[in-house]
Amino acid sequence: MTSTMLPGEPEAGPWRVEALPDVAARLVPADAPAGRRWIIAVDGRSGSGMTSVATRLAQQIAHAVVLHTDHLAWHESLFDWHGLLIEEILQPFIRGEAVSLRPPAWQARGREGSIEIPASTRVLVMEGVGAGRRELCEWADQLIWVQSDADQAAHRGIERDGGDADAEAFWNAWMRAEIPFLLEQRPWCRADLLVCGTPEEAHDPDLQIVTAAGPSSGVTPRP
Repeated sequence: MTSTMLPGEPEAGPWRVEALPDVAARLVPADAPAGRRWIIAVDGRSGSGMTSVATRLAQQIAHAVVLHTDHLAWHESLFDWHGLLIEEILQPFIRGEAVSLRPPAWQARGREGSIEIPASTRVLVMEGVGAGRRELCEWADQLIWVQSDADQAAHRGIERDGGDADAEAFWNAWMRAEIPFLLEQRPWCRADLLVCGTPEEAHDPDLQIVTAAGPSSGVTPRP
């Protein structure tokens, strides 16, 4: 695959098609201690397919819940939500507690609902731009970087947000913040696993995923 990468982001490969259950089994070993809570971070550029990757992997893991960092960024600073994530979600999750969080912006703007993580959750899959940031490294057992072609990611993102001029303007404004943030953070350098979000390889997306080894493959998970 020849793709347009972020400046400084190397094109990954060689890519291989793997069964989703096999990848999930590597991420959360069967011999993990009973009661041990596991955290998987799924990072990538907007429109890369992070949500799809996180959801499909979580479906293969018993007692897994997906956390979308966009819920924390809603009407907050685009990338300054990691303190709230650590204090209000990751710390209680690791302690074995249930999480029920209404972020401050939700309360201030009357957004209904809350972020819920049941006490029975064994694996938290947190996905979104910045999920693999340096400040979260000590919390994540595994980091996945979803690599994607910039043009395809932009098309996806704009269509997702309505596909009109307003959606394109929002996308461009978001990119002015996202690109410098990712270039400073360089999460792909810390990834245990790389996933292709815009694959050319023939595969069944319901059963398979296209992967490559990450630079940190084999690193010992969080104690």
